[in-house]
Amino acid sequence: MLPIEQARIEMQQGEKEKARAILAKLVNAEPQNSTAWLLIADLLDNPQQASYCHERAESILKNQSQQNIFSNIVERTPAMTIIDENKTYQTKDCYFCAESIPSDTIICPYCKRNLSNQVEQNKYSELRLQPESIASNKGSKRSSYWTNIFLAVLVAIFLVCGFLNIITKSLSPNVRLEVIGSVKSADIAWSIAKGEIESGNYNLPFRKSISLSEGEYVELVAARYDSGSVTCQIWVDNSLWKESTSIGEDTIVFCNGYIGEP
Repeated sequence: MLPIEQARIEMQQGEKEKARAILAKLVNAEPQNSTAWLLIADLLDNPQQASYCHERAESILKNQSQQNIFSNIVERTPAMTIIDENKTYQTKDCYFCAESIPSDTIICPYCKRNLSNQVEQNKYSELRLQPESIASNKGSKRSSYWTNIFLAVLVAIFLVCGFLNIITKSLSPNVRLEVIGSVKSADIAWSIAKGEIESGNYNLPFRKSISLSEGEYVELVAARYDSGSVTCQIWVDNSLWKESTSIGEDTIVFCNGYIGEP
């Protein structure tokens, strides 16, 4: 029987503590399981912790929806034509969608447009523009001048951004995650907004230093299944920023927030 089904049976029988213990182990092993987070929210008496579980589930579902959209786009991309490596092909860009296609193509395999009329118009345009080659050279010189100006400005912007990035990193706060308590070990998971997630069973006291910038999100979750107390803490620049404690059996404790907020 799957853990989700087992937890639901325990909930129907009124065994909330057993259901919560099953779900705590499940989210520690599968942090992206949105169903487990929603069920935990229904079991928690603390409104703040229940709200956190709901937000976590909504975030997971939103990311899954974005991934499905990307997969649909990939599936609709036209298949590439198999080309004989021993044969030399001349290619051109489609006049309508700019995709690279064989030079003798009449119907573009990407946008499905007829290219036969456009080929004739292109030939006529090339013949008509040939007498203006001198004017074209003058225009290319002017274009080259402004291109060099643009590149110089672009390099200056990169240098300034790099300098600001160095300053920002030097001012980034030192963030330390800690889990302490009367129990010997606990299941611990932590994640940040960049998508990094780590989890496992660790002996207490547990300490982990991470590098974050002002405004970045961080969360710390600790679960235990025997009697005792457990406390999760988030320290910023050696000052206690977030703290949460739980006492009893089979429970979860949370710490989370955006760096720099009260």
